[in-house]
Amino acid sequence: MVSKLSVVMIIVNMIFGVLIPVVIMVSFKKKYKASIKSFLMGCATMLLFAMVLEQLVHSVVLGSAAGAVIQGNIWLYALYGSLMAGLFEETGRLLTMRYVLKKELTL
Repeated sequence: MVSKLSVVMIIVNMIFGVLIPVVIMVSFKKKYKASIKSFLMGCATMLLFAMVLEQLVHSVVLGSAAGAVIQGNIWLYALYGSLMAGLFEETGRLLTMRYVLKKELTL
């Protein structure tokens, strides 16, 4: 059974997890006239590339024989994790900025 305190803390974390980015977005909108579209596309890109696509690759690679070797060596595991994070997150940012946010980024 999960304690009531754990449930309360999960709810508090969820609230802060949504509230803090929204407050930052609103403050950047007011102070720098930032685009809300850029913020929302950044969120969507992170979800798609880091939380969905990267996890699919992790399940395939780490479920294979090579995955057992990678998980058995802390240095290989760190190298693999950092390369996958860099590959997916930076590729997602590049594609989003290049094709979706093209007008927002031109000077």
